[in-house]
Amino acid sequence: MRWLWRYWPWLPPSRDEVLATALGVAILAALLVAMVKFPYFGHSSNLGFGPDWDCAYTPNSESVCVKRVPVQPPQRTAPVD
Repeated sequence: MRWLWRYWPWLPPSRDEVLATALGVAILAALLVAMVKFPYFGHSSNLGFGPDWDCAYTPNSESVCVKRVPVQPPQRTAPVD
């Protein structure tokens, strides 16, 4: 890069410098959009408790996890008296 204190009068930036700056700004903008749109990307939904737990993220606190109630399959036999 041509720095201000090395060359006087200052020369305008070259095409490569403009493209590198624009590419850097575009990458940072894409990362910012991804962070806003997908804030919990990469986090598992059960936080390591297991598949029978449901966890919900809360924005200003810790996550809340609740264990699912086991569901019994319907009995197909007649009741015994």
